[in-house]
Amino acid sequence: MHPSSAETPLRSDARRTRERLLEAAAQLLEAGGQHFTLPDLARQAGVGTATVYRHFADVGEVLAAVEVQSIEGLTAAISAVDPNLDARVRFESVCALWVGRSSRESAPVRFLRSPEGVLERAHRGDPSITALVSALGLVVAALIDEHVVPDQDLTAAVLIWITLFDERTVVDLSRTHGWTTHKITDYLGRALLGALGAESIA
Repeated sequence: MHPSSAETPLRSDARRTRERLLEAAAQLLEAGGQHFTLPDLARQAGVGTATVYRHFADVGEVLAAVEVQSIEGLTAAISAVDPNLDARVRFESVCALWVGRSSRESAPVRFLRSPEGVLERAHRGDPSITALVSALGLVVAALIDEHVVPDQDLTAAVLIWITLFDERTVVDLSRTHGWTTHKITDYLGRALLGALGAESIA
């Protein structure tokens, strides 16, 4: 058998195991925040502790991986929205998918807040943050090109977007305040357009 043929299933198995561990970590975050150990993670995922240590050296690495997975998933979803859509429709589509993710699979990320700012992380070359900022910048640039919002600093506009759509805000509005994802999307989307100087947010 060719070496690559033998290695591919192993890589696939390792990837599935890692995804299983990250899913278990998200469940533990929802249940009790960051206060869990690698043995706790092993039990939650239904694997041996040695398996966890083959993927992560400590809980800090697990938490970082959960955040990166969430950011990369959001960026991929944003990038999949048709760029040929009307700019306002594209913007609203991104807002809707973002709120949906933040109220479901990305909700555990609200427990993981870096002391670094978004722009600080982008400037030091954090690949997941850089990709997210770039994807959102394209959506804002389209709003500017189609005169939905006035010409402005794209980086600052993206920072405001990320700030308003923080997972903690979405979860608070949905789980505590009882709003639907549709209402949250509409409210935050209008708030963002207002912050960006749109003349009409109807």
